[in-house]
Amino acid sequence: MFTCIHRICCTLGGFEDAEDDVDEKLLEDLEDKQLLARIKDLEMENSRLTEKVWKLEHGRTWVENRLTALETEVTAIKGAPLEKVPDPEDN
Repeated sequence: MFTCIHRICCTLGGFEDAEDDVDEKLLEDLEDKQLLARIKDLEMENSRLTEKVWKLEHGRTWVENRLTALETEVTAIKGAPLEKVPDPEDN
């Protein structure tokens, strides 16, 4: 209600340009708030994705290390002479 009366008074008094400036300033403030909120959302998403990537890289490193250990073990088994399994009857 106050805004309508204020706008009518400004228009009648020749202050329409001042009202437009106020409207433009309010619109800019709103856009700034929206942009800041979007930036905050993007920063939070970046943080979550960074953590996920770190976990994936950690998991990949663990798998690579385990694979290397298994390959080494297989190579050692292939290269080693077969061990005779003790016969329980020999005791």
